[in-house]
This record gives sequence, structure tokens and C-alpha cells, in this order.
Amino acid sequence: MGATHIINSLEENPTEVINSVYGGVDIAYEAEGVQPTLTSATQVDKKGGQVIIIAIFGKQAEVEMFLVVAHEINIEGSLAYCHIFPVI
Repeated sequence: MGATHIINSLEENPTEVINSVYGGVDIAYEAEGVQPTLTSATQVDKKGGQVIIIAIFGKQAEVEMFLVVAHEINIEGSLAYCHIFPVI
């Protein structure tokens, strides 16, 4: 296990590389909070895969719902440190 490829997004399209080298992924984490990485996360997920959003988006983002339905992608949000601080 471990990294087998390095992807420099200034030189190549990460979505294309991930799909051509690995055939997609089972789980994609969206950690940037911007439209391009959310779009990429749904485009690299294998059928039945999962996108876990751990970023906070500064503005509304769109998801290609046909792709989500056709590939049976599960999208889940996760908030770090949820419920560990006392209510004031």
C-alpha cells in the first residue's frame, strides 16, 4: 500500500489521472470547500462510492445529480469536533 503516483495539478488534470491510473476511487474526501474539488470528487468516485465533505464552503456549490444517481454515489458531510464543546 501507499502512493504510487504523484499528481501535479499544475501540469495534469487530477480527475483524468485518477480515473485513468486507478479506475476511480471508493471514497473521495472534499477538503478544500470549492466547486472544482467537489466536482472532481464526484467524477472520480466509482459506482457505489462515497464522497465525504469535510470542508466548509464559503458559497453555494452545485452537484451534478445525474452523475450522483447514475453512479449511486453517497454524499455525506462531516463536521470536525462536533458536540465536544459545552453549550454556553
